[in-house]
Amino acid sequence: MADFSSTTVEGIVSICCENSAAIAESLNQCFDTKQTLTIGEPADWSSDDAPSELAGPGLLVCCRVGDQSLVCAIPASLPLPEWYTEPGDSQRARLETLAMEWSMNLLPPDIECEEFTTTAHDNLLTAMTQPGPAESATMLPVSVDEDQSRLWIVWPLPAAVTASASAEPSREKVAETAVEAPVAASTNTPGAPPPVDPLARIRGINVPVIVKLAERRIEIDELLHLCPGTIVSFDKPCEDLLELMVSNQMYARGEAVKIGEKFGIKISEVGYVPRREPRILS
Repeated sequence: MADFSSTTVEGIVSICCENSAAIAESLNQCFDTKQTLTIGEPADWSSDDAPSELAGPGLLVCCRVGDQSLVCAIPASLPLPEWYTEPGDSQRARLETLAMEWSMNLLPPDIECEEFTTTAHDNLLTAMTQPGPAESATMLPVSVDEDQSRLWIVWPLPAAVTASASAEPSREKVAETAVEAPVAASTNTPGAPPPVDPLARIRGINVPVIVKLAERRIEIDELLHLCPGTIVSFDKPCEDLLELMVSNQMYARGEAVKIGEKFGIKISEVGYVPRREPRILS
């Protein structure tokens, strides 16, 4: 899998410029704003000469690739809404969607993001430098609405940045959404061999997934009369969740989302079992 060493600074800057409209749209949808973003000129990153805004509170959107991360620092002075430190369920979903969409729009297609998180911090610079200094990193300023507000994209930083929120003091209010599966607490006795993962041999197998919008039955005669311009209607309400199918079985349900110019589904329910209406036998 490609990492940051396989691309140049110009390559990531080019992707950010190309996707600037989609990046701004994700930001606006997350915070209910109407802002435009302008990508600036890249410069060498140094924590000693970091912008003063990074010494205050804000959000870190981290995209982990291997043992390194691309980090986008959003100062609270942007301004961010008051709820960003203590988001509710719907607001936490917004932050998760922001990280997911930015992970696809800030990185070249050949670099796959392994984990994306959005975390709130009392001091952005402290959170960015906590894992240790970066050997060689780049800072890309992004202006907001052509005024004094800015956010910063910095890469590559040590990947521990994405996990640092869980190790910070409890006074730090963290709004974190991670895509990695939780690890169960170990119950093994000291010296015992590690537990065997029963799914280890099949985890790397690719399976096709299908998103089903709606279905209905139509007569053969209606099918034969289909032509360009024909409208086929369905009884499914537009606000109903879509079904994610695996091996012709419903595995999850979710709502459609736009990721840049592509379609995606944000999962709302996993392992959903359709409710059957009780029948009275006469």
